Amino acid sequence: MKEVKEMCPGSSYKALYDGALLLDVREKDEYDQLRFEAPRILHIPYSELDERFSEIPHNQLVIVACSVGERSRTAAYFLLNNGYTEVANLKGGMAQWLHKQYPVQGDKYAEVSAPSGCCSPAETKDAAEESKKSTSCCGGKEQKSTKSSSCC
Repeated sequence: MKEVKEMCPGSSYKALYDGALLLDVREKDEYDQLRFEAPRILHIPYSELDERFSEIPHNQLVIVACSVGERSRTAAYFLLNNGYTEVANLKGGMAQWLHKQYPVQGDKYAEVSAPSGCCSPAETKDAAEESKKSTSCCGGKEQKSTKSSSCC
């Protein structure tokens, strides 16, 4: 199985301005409260990814992002397993993006949280395996994240 490339906010920000697409897989309420600011963003909630992934272009780098980087990693594996070849995960997600002070739109003081059920590192491998079949590992419940990440 292919491995998902991890990109820190710094290299992601540069890639986005060089033509990459940011795929934000956070749920609608998260997205409405706080958004990444970048030239090309496509918002497809994680809960809708298996029905809507055909909207994502194949001919460019797709950087997948969520709140803390776990749902997006699972979504990136899903894309790899469905024929996408240029896929990366935004390491640390919105939390790390904010920490490194990259631009956002909305309430930058909002709590960055992640749905329970798919966001612990121990569950990521299993969730990635399950993503071959489905992307519905998150139950839609919110849980505060204290996960930190060392990233450029």
